[in-house]
Amino acid sequence: MALFDRLLPERRTISPATLWGTGLEFNPRVEAGVTVNVDTALTASPIWAAQKLISDDVSNLPVGSFVKKPDGTREPFFRYAWLDLPDPFDPSITFGSHVQQVALSLLQDGNGFIWAEGGVHDPQRLEVFAPTTIEVRKPFRSPEYHVVGRRGRSEAMFTPLDMIHIAPFRKPGALRGLNPIKAAEQGIGLGMAAERYTARFFGSGALMPGFIKVPGEGDQKQLDDMADAIRKRHKGWRGGGALGFLTGGADWVASGINPKDADLSVIREYQVEEACRIYGIPPHKLGSQKPGAVGYASIEQRSIDYVQGLAHYIVPIENAYRRLTSGDTTYIKFNVAGLLRGDLVSRYGAYATGLLNGFLSIDDVRRLEDLPPVEGGDVYRVQAQMTAIDAPPVVAAAPMRADPVNVNIAEATFHDDREIPAPVVNVPAMDTVPLAEAMVALSERLDQAMGEQREALKRISAPRRRKVIRGEKGEVIYLLDSVVVDAVPGAVG
Repeated sequence: MALFDRLLPERRTISPATLWGTGLEFNPRVEAGVTVNVDTALTASPIWAAQKLISDDVSNLPVGSFVKKPDGTREPFFRYAWLDLPDPFDPSITFGSHVQQVALSLLQDGNGFIWAEGGVHDPQRLEVFAPTTIEVRKPFRSPEYHVVGRRGRSEAMFTPLDMIHIAPFRKPGALRGLNPIKAAEQGIGLGMAAERYTARFFGSGALMPGFIKVPGEGDQKQLDDMADAIRKRHKGWRGGGALGFLTGGADWVASGINPKDADLSVIREYQVEEACRIYGIPPHKLGSQKPGAVGYASIEQRSIDYVQGLAHYIVPIENAYRRLTSGDTTYIKFNVAGLLRGDLVSRYGAYATGLLNGFLSIDDVRRLEDLPPVEGGDVYRVQAQMTAIDAPPVVAAAPMRADPVNVNIAEATFHDDREIPAPVVNVPAMDTVPLAEAMVALSERLDQAMGEQREALKRISAPRRRKVIRGEKGEVIYLLDSVVVDAVPGAVG
């Protein structure tokens, strides 16, 4: 079979790029009677709002390059030039507008094609191609990306070495990702048909379709003139309140359905829900006021729910652009913290927890609130009673007694070989007095004891008065500051 396959001409399936290249219009209508494609789907306001919301939020996210360290942590890496200016020849295209084009390609076609001029390993310029102009072929193991011209011919061919292909949702064995507009065309078409019906209803002056019943057989010209007169008088929003009349026994027989019976408001709500289902976002982001549209009372929880939907577009872009970075451990990362900001009380509560537990500093908190750093704000602090897990065990102290404890403050020996007894401070039992009060009492008593010791030092260091007297029995008595220090027996006589 392989031999016959080589002899037979190449067979390719019809792709959007092939149809676009032929210049033919191929827009089959859905069951609702409308044509659904990328351009007509944008006329449905919920589809347009969903695409604009997602592409705007993704493009406004801060992005940086990082390197993963062996211990699993990351640190900022060299900032590539294309993260600020992807196209040096067109300064109007910032990286935000570049990412917005990629996001719109995914939202509208399910595929994103980015040409890296100079190769993916050293890109000098990045350009987003329209997905409808790219035809993916795979003659061998590696795919080829052909830019199809207006005549259906390949005008340029790229390989994975200079083309990034993003296809978040792809069937097994498929070369392209599924088109969300094509996959949901019946639901989108139903909403578009309802919009057009409503617009025509009000455009005709809210005049319900019907028949003019006249007695007998009328002349065709007279009937046409009567219909034209009614149409001119009541057509459009300006003629909605104009009075009308029928003469000659004519009568009006309504044949259409009124808006109340059609329940157009329910169809409008259905359009919003359908757009949210297609793109995975909560209904309240598109302004739905239907009860139950908001699943969470907390602003932060609602933001988390929304960011989880954005991850379907952010993560594939991050993974694809990792090929543009140098090395196996480098990558780019979008910062979604700005979308997860809660209310003021919730944010400050989270900051307080981080500060008390030491994984946030004051400067970290100020940076999250877009405030400048302060002196000494880069210090990480923990509570005093918190110790390390691997710290040595603390030996339990002996149980405190209920009676006061005698604490010796100091002992001092002076030049005259006499010792001054150290002051004694009575400390109240700690289990009977609150800690703060006990510390204050201890401090006061320490000050008092030290004062008494200073007075004793003054008395010892003062000049001594020595005196020798004879006692009643003739003994020699030595006095020091009027204090007997010695007595020697003397001659009696």
